[in-house]
Parts: sequence; C-alpha cells; structure tokens
Amino acid sequence: MLCHSPLYPFIICYRHIFYNKKYVSPSFLNTLLIFIHTMVKRGSASVSVYQITSFYYVDHHANKTILFLHGWNASYQTLLPLKLDLDDYNQLFIDLPGCGHQPEPERPYTIQDYIDLIETSFKEEWDKIEWIVGHSFGGKLAVKMAKKMPHLKGLFLISPAILKAKRGIKYHFKTLQYKFYKKMHWDTNQFGSEDYKQASPLMKQTLVRIVNEDAKKEIKEIFIPTLLIWGKNDTATPLKMGYQIKKAMKDCALIPLEGGHFAYLSQIQYVKEILKCFIKEGKN
Repeated sequence: MLCHSPLYPFIICYRHIFYNKKYVSPSFLNTLLIFIHTMVKRGSASVSVYQITSFYYVDHHANKTILFLHGWNASYQTLLPLKLDLDDYNQLFIDLPGCGHQPEPERPYTIQDYIDLIETSFKEEWDKIEWIVGHSFGGKLAVKMAKKMPHLKGLFLISPAILKAKRGIKYHFKTLQYKFYKKMHWDTNQFGSEDYKQASPLMKQTLVRIVNEDAKKEIKEIFIPTLLIWGKNDTATPLKMGYQIKKAMKDCALIPLEGGHFAYLSQIQYVKEILKCFIKEGKN
C-alpha cells in the first residue's frame, strides 16, 4: 500500500503545496530534495542482488575455465596453491557464502542455492567452465553442478564430502540428548561438530541442510572422467568413502595420499602435476 512507501511523507507535502497553492521557502524545498535523494538511495540498496564478490581470477582471455571450490569453513586461499601454469585456461577461485571474505547470505542456503548463486554471479564464465576442482564440500557441490553443465569435461575431487556418514547408536543418543537439553533451555554448545559450533546461527541452518543431502544418486549419473585424491588418514571423510564413490561412478580413479583431510597441501607439487596431466589428457 502507498502508506508503507518511504516516499509517503513527500507525496503528502506535494499534495498540500500544489493543491492548496501554499508558498514554500527555498530551504524547505532543499530539505525535501535531500530527503527524496536519501530515500531513493535506500530503496535501490534494499533491492541489491546477493552475489559472490570475493574471488581470485586468473584471466588468460581464454574460452575455457577451471573452477576451484573450497570446503566448508575454508576459503579460496586453501586451493590457491593448486593454481596451474596453463595459458589456455582461465582459473576461477571463489569464496562461498559465509566463508573467506564473502558475506553470509540473507537466508539459510541449500546446495541448489549455492549452484544458482555461482551461475548468476559468473554468467560470462559459466559456459566456459570445463573442469571443476572441489575439496570436501566443494567436491559435493561440484558433483551436484555437473548435472547442469553438459559442457563439463571432468571433475578433480579432493576428499569430497559426497556421501552421508553412517550414524550409529552413539550419534542417535547424542541427538536425543541434544533435544532434551534444548527443551530444558540448557546450554547446547557442547553438541555438534567443530564446524557446527563455529558457525553463526544462519550458517548452522545451512550446514544442517547440506550435510543431510548426499549425492549418491548424482555420482551414478556422471559419465565424465573423475579423479579422486584422498588422504589415507582422513577422519572427516574416511578413505573407505572414496572406494565406495569409485565403485559407483562410471569413469573414476582414486589416488590415496599420506595424510588427512588436507593431505594435498603437504604434497602440493605432486598433486599439481596430477591435476595438470589429468586436464591435458582430457583435452585430447
């Protein structure tokens, strides 16, 4: 309704001045103009579109791009060591919502929201993306994106959090305990993973959504070459998940590394060479 508009006071003044033919001083008009300008600026700000503004782009003016997607509670800086010396590819490293220097979204996100955000934020690059490098949650996101990207040539996934972990009696007991604590209005900060504890209330809701959504169905529908890099001692996404994914996918290989969830960082040159060869081989 009109009365809810920020310009409503101006409209009332306008009607009063021109219908009643009242004299108005220049100072009053000046104040009114400042008010209008401020309201218009506020109005334009309120309809601004949330987009990814924190990213690192290696522009070789190529018509092909490699997209790098980091894991939960990380940033593009964790994947920047994988930057390649390939002049025929642009390379795009992005901060996902609420990570690195990227502000949180205005509401809790689903995986589909992440995909839509990347597509709308990088419209000019979207159809150029031929390879996706994804670590942890970034790996799950890459798998979900592959379905929407028929031009994609391959996936390079590092300890991807694709499958939901099997939950035993201990997990279900903790869940019941958490619900009881919450009902009694007791402190519940002791519950949940470290990622969950460190997240803001909004990002906690996002984390629950993306953790509860696996990509078991999607990996069976991916036919492009996929290479898995996995830490042998990974406790966040155990190596056995890697073998399950390899078995489920049509064209997939797995390379275990010494180390945990970030094993690739301690063997960065080796992993870079593998990535470079993987892309060059896929071009042929």
